[in-house]
Amino acid sequence: MIAIGLALKMRGHEVIFATSAYYHNRLQQLGFITYTLRPDSLKPTDDQMLAQLMDLKRGTGLLIKDYIFANIRDTYEDLSRFAVGADAIIVSELVYAGRLVAETRHIPWAFLALAPSSFFSAYDMPVLPGRESFAVLHKLG
Repeated sequence: MIAIGLALKMRGHEVIFATSAYYHNRLQQLGFITYTLRPDSLKPTDDQMLAQLMDLKRGTGLLIKDYIFANIRDTYEDLSRFAVGADAIIVSELVYAGRLVAETRHIPWAFLALAPSSFFSAYDMPVLPGRESFAVLHKLG
């Protein structure tokens, strides 16, 4: 995302990052405007929380259900406020409200997938952690 932001800045665009406050200092050093996007409770330095989120059986569900979707209204409100006057929105994984904001505001949007499991394919489905047995379903179409 930083590389995309830098390339856009070089072309004269104003780039705003809506992200965790944890990343603001580094982004501001690079000349970006930053806004805190809720929820803002996960910290990359919280080893205990990261261990829970990386749990093969419960981690993904915890992240999606108890963190992302439990706070999607806040994320939507924040992005909606930050998107005023925006020409486009680029969202990464887990920012599901980004598409909703873009569509309701009639702003072009793009999705950036960093993890292969975030980009589903009918031809090469990812094998999700803890759900390896589901890989056989791929053969059913």
